[in-house]
Amino acid sequence: MQMNFSKPELIHKILDMYGITYKHLLPPTRGYRNESWPLRLESGKMLNLMLYKSESDALKKINLANDVASHLLPFMPVRTLYDKRIVQMRSGTYIKFAALQMYLPGNTIMWDAYTMEHIKLLGMAMANMHRQLSLHKRVNGSVDTHVELLQTLDKIEQYFSSAQVLQVVEGKLYISMYQLSCYIDIIKKVLISTGKLSGQHMLHMDFVRSNVLFSESPKLHISGIIDLEKTSYGHPSFDLARTTAFLIVDCKYKTEEQVRKYFIRSGYNKRGKQKIKSHYITLRNNRIYVLDILIDFFLLHDFYKFLRHNPYESLCMNEHYVRTRDKLTERGILGHIKAGRA
Repeated sequence: MQMNFSKPELIHKILDMYGITYKHLLPPTRGYRNESWPLRLESGKMLNLMLYKSESDALKKINLANDVASHLLPFMPVRTLYDKRIVQMRSGTYIKFAALQMYLPGNTIMWDAYTMEHIKLLGMAMANMHRQLSLHKRVNGSVDTHVELLQTLDKIEQYFSSAQVLQVVEGKLYISMYQLSCYIDIIKKVLISTGKLSGQHMLHMDFVRSNVLFSESPKLHISGIIDLEKTSYGHPSFDLARTTAFLIVDCKYKTEEQVRKYFIRSGYNKRGKQKIKSHYITLRNNRIYVLDILIDFFLLHDFYKFLRHNPYESLCMNEHYVRTRDKLTERGILGHIKAGRA
């Protein structure tokens, strides 16, 4: 289908292809990879029309996400297809896709509104998700998590090896990157080591606030898990570290120790009954806890994305950036230049 339409016309055209008539089209929720348009049918039933952004291997990612969701659906509330057909749209050289999915109730939590119970529920849900995914075979076409993350680390290394980038980071943000090259070498070894551990299975790899829906009736619970387009095959430590790094920054009123206690020890290990083993590797005669280094990596990745996608001059006004920067500075990964503080 050619995309020679305005956005409302495009929505109507796609729904016509599905044979869907609706009573109300609600405002969309826009994510990094997609737009979600909720719609209410005459019967009162709710659906979601997903419009995916144009990117390489988009259809492959959509199909992988749907395959993983189908494994999880009998056991937890995940967003799945209402209609198995995927609509393909073309505009010049760009190809985009749309899918009609089931609607899940609930809302994402505000970033400064986490309670202890929210964090424990996240840990328990991830444990339940991992338990179910460990019972299924690897989904065809899935990539190895550690390989994908090594490619990401290469991009980070290349970015910060630029003399121009380093000059601007030091001059405008007052951050020294002199220790980073050594630390990147450690991260590489940990990623490779974790990729060789036993117990690999499909992972969510984007189990963060924007992709988890909460409801409060009859009591607080997770009512939806969405956006599995980053799913890949790897050790559960990767999933745990990604979400822990996100929570450390997001939970502004919780200490890092509280986040780890509620999410991993109380939520994942105790409530979810899916204990994660403590894996260590030895580097330069030092015993390194794998999960700690993986958390550092995801914090570094988020820091890198802040710099890549935002004007440097506005970063100091972004509280998420400031908290990420400060966490990396506390860990000794970033250095602080005393001449100023952005």
